[in-house]
Amino acid sequence: MRRKVNYPIVVRLEDICPTMDLDKFALYKNFFDETGIKPLLCIVPDNKDPKLVKGSYS
Repeated sequence: MRRKVNYPIVVRLEDICPTMDLDKFALYKNFFDETGIKPLLCIVPDNKDPKLVKGSYS
């Protein structure tokens, strides 16, 4: 008989900032909400990197 083992998995979302693509983020947020996964959010509060600007701050 096989023993069931639960291994912890860490999900980390990087470069969360006010100017990110919020539509894409909403897809991930909905998935995590539906599955009960609690990801670690790595937030950039004052983004200065132009590569991270995908939308406007609202």
